[in-house]
Amino acid sequence: KQIFQILSTFLSHNFGVRKLAARVGELGGGRKADVIKRMKRTLRNNIDEEGRLALKRIFSSSKVSASSMSSSSSCSSSSAASSSPVARSQQNRPIKLEIGAGDGEWAVEQALADSKDAYWMALELRFDRVYKAFMHTLLNRARNIAIIGGDARAILRRNLPTNSVRHVFVNHPEPPQQRQSHGELKSQAQHLLTASFLRQVHNILEEGGKGKMTIVTDNLWYGRMLLHTISQLTRGRRKRHLFAQSEPLAAEGNNRGDGESNRPPLKEQERAGDFILWLGTPGPWCGHSVAASSYFDRVWTRDGNPNRYVLFVSRSNHQRTATSS
Repeated sequence: KQIFQILSTFLSHNFGVRKLAARVGELGGGRKADVIKRMKRTLRNNIDEEGRLALKRIFSSSKVSASSMSSSSSCSSSSAASSSPVARSQQNRPIKLEIGAGDGEWAVEQALADSKDAYWMALELRFDRVYKAFMHTLLNRARNIAIIGGDARAILRRNLPTNSVRHVFVNHPEPPQQRQSHGELKSQAQHLLTASFLRQVHNILEEGGKGKMTIVTDNLWYGRMLLHTISQLTRGRRKRHLFAQSEPLAAEGNNRGDGESNRPPLKEQERAGDFILWLGTPGPWCGHSVAASSYFDRVWTRDGNPNRYVLFVSRSNHQRTATSS
């Protein structure tokens, strides 16, 4: 109830919902107060009893025609639609998430490429970028993506269901400052991809080895740090790994016939136990649905830093005992 009130107030005062409701009313959608009431009812039904986002409900309702806004209950329209075979198939689509989505350029491009295959969420901390990401979805008519504004640490812990996301992407995360200690570079400041946060990522990923995570960075030092952090993430008395190394994927219809996928060349930059930090161009081999870049990606390329280091892992299925790296 508290989360609903916060969302409702924020959308009304900061996201132009009242003006939108008035415009819908002008177009024949009913009185402004009735439109707002229907919007609030839909919002409330998309949050479960534990305050988590009901992702299947959110994305199933995104396929309902906009005309359902003028019906007596948008919820009943969504429920009726979800009973069809097509709607059931849509509900079973995997959900993908980009953390630190910025202006949403990259996530929207991926969502458009996955329009018939997956649902997307773009999570961003800064609200000015959230607004821009939302505008990208509207201007590109992307119907299979949800924009989420807020602190990823709190949202993953409180508002996303466990075992719900097929693939998590983190593109060019901000590295911490570095300090020299006994000849080694070590982290000095707080940053997002800590061991604690990566455990939260593990919790929302689908079980059974389906859930995957791809991290792309242009910072070799940070890539190495994340590699060793992931390789040491364990649980239980037997020290079983939370993640497992994922093999590079072959793009569909992109096999040369000799057992090797026709992907850009990859170099094993560094290894920690079974885990690998790759040097290469991100693409279908690590879960990207289409080649796309963000503002930061273009800036770093323009400044002469073309190297990309990639971590591609999955939620561990057969969790093996951790070994020293």
